[in-house]
Amino acid sequence: MRSLSPPPLRPASIALFTALTLLAPTARAAESGPAGGAARSPTQVPGENDRLEKARTLYAADDYLPAAVAFEGLHDDTQNPLYLYYAGLAREGAGHDAHAIRHWQQALRLGLDSEFVQKAQSRLDQARARTTALTITVDPPGLASGATLELRAAVGQREPVVVALAELPVYLESGKWTATLIPGHPAFAKLELPLTITRTAPTASQQFKLKAIEHPTTFEFTPDTASLAGVVLTLRDPDELVPERRLPVDANPQTIALRAGTWHYTLEAPGHPARSGTVRVTPDGPPVTLALPTTTVAGTAKDALLPKPTRRKLALGLGIGGLAPAAAGAVLTILAVSDQSNAPMMGGYYNEKDL
Repeated sequence: MRSLSPPPLRPASIALFTALTLLAPTARAAESGPAGGAARSPTQVPGENDRLEKARTLYAADDYLPAAVAFEGLHDDTQNPLYLYYAGLAREGAGHDAHAIRHWQQALRLGLDSEFVQKAQSRLDQARARTTALTITVDPPGLASGATLELRAAVGQREPVVVALAELPVYLESGKWTATLIPGHPAFAKLELPLTITRTAPTASQQFKLKAIEHPTTFEFTPDTASLAGVVLTLRDPDELVPERRLPVDANPQTIALRAGTWHYTLEAPGHPARSGTVRVTPDGPPVTLALPTTTVAGTAKDALLPKPTRRKLALGLGIGGLAPAAAGAVLTILAVSDQSNAPMMGGYYNEKDL
């Protein structure tokens, strides 16, 4: 087996060897808790010393990836940020700068022992200088909250780099990657894009345009005998994640593709006040029933049914009472007739010029 002495010209090996020689007293100090007791104390686990010795041996043999996995496992079980520092050194030795940077960032955030803070920050700065800072934009922007970015290197056996969007930028070494954006909203599908990182570019940006997962949704309108002429259904996403839908109702029932979730609707029919409410769309859900507006708008719809000559008389203040009884009866007869300049009346026709 190789000596624990670090090989020449390997800064990462030298740093790890130095750190490992100080692990035992540092771990013991952590068990008693830091001054003030603000940070969480690492947990001592059975077999920790044996696992540590195995990780050190793997690193000394230049088996960087197995050593990194061993140190990462030790951190998962003990919550000791010092193991993340060691895991970062091992990842750096394996050429996984993206993982190394993430480990050092987290170790510093979790309260790395003060003896190693400067070392970790120095290695972090060096790694950032030789990698590319990636940021992303999300469309629609409302999906950025709660989304996760997963980055997989095209070459080598390694775990993906997973970050929340609030933690961006993420630093990547040069090469080909697959970037997958996983939205936190269940109505939107994840999006996977190829990504190429070049060493010459200190920064990079990628846009993700997410699409909703739509489901055929059937709307039934009541009463089913009502006329659909001019009826319009408007659907609005309360989260404003998809555009407003304004659709003429030309069939009953009518099927529309919509994302699952809550929608605000407005149903409009000529001569009636609009009717609004909320509906819930679910995959393979039952039809959504909407009642058509039936109440007449005061002072508009009734007047609209009157022929133009009668409306002109009303506008002049003559009123229905000022008409002859036969004309009043004719008005009642033509209430169901469409508004035209020449309307059938008492078996004949008349023109506006006859007034």
